[in-house]
Amino acid sequence: MIFIFSDIKPRGGGTFGALDSIGVVARFLAQHPEGVNSSGFKTLASECHDFIEWTGNAGDLVLMHPYMLHAVSQNHSGIPRFIINPALSLAEPMNFNRANRDDYSPVELAVLKGLESTGYDFQPTTPRRIIVPAQAEEQKRLREEEKLALARINERFRFSSSIYFKPHAHDHLHPYRQPPGAITFNEPRRQIERSLFRGPAARAGRSRMAPAG
Repeated sequence: MIFIFSDIKPRGGGTFGALDSIGVVARFLAQHPEGVNSSGFKTLASECHDFIEWTGNAGDLVLMHPYMLHAVSQNHSGIPRFIINPALSLAEPMNFNRANRDDYSPVELAVLKGLESTGYDFQPTTPRRIIVPAQAEEQKRLREEEKLALARINERFRFSSSIYFKPHAHDHLHPYRQPPGAITFNEPRRQIERSLFRGPAARAGRSRMAPAG
């Protein structure tokens, strides 16, 4: 699942997908009922031949099969693009051996088509595990850093209703009016902003949802 937050033109950093990879991945997993980690899929792209670059407009949503191989691409447009690719988990494991074919989900039917079978009695040989991607762990760490940084800022200014900057020569269009309870800084505005946000909060702002370029 890919949420698109900015228009993406061809060669603009859109995600690449291998449209014929569902069967490739399905057959690979059928050969490994013990399970595999993500590194086991790296060589499968060489077995695929039908590739597409997903483009779209801000607000579009791309839904793809969980067995579809996909990867980032280079952004040659010079225009930043913004997307997120959140994890979407199934409510229950897929079942490829249903008594009634009408009960199969579209996702299950695509796998059976890749296996060239009308049914497959898959039985895992090891217990299922929940694997958290390294990217998700990093995003969680950044969120915690941001919370701590914001808490420190809130503690520093908890007795103030606002933060106010004294005017300089270039501020003549904004007359100096200090509201009651305001904290006044004599330092230039940019210096204060750097002081407040150059720590973990600033790094947290540069999360994985970042423009390609």
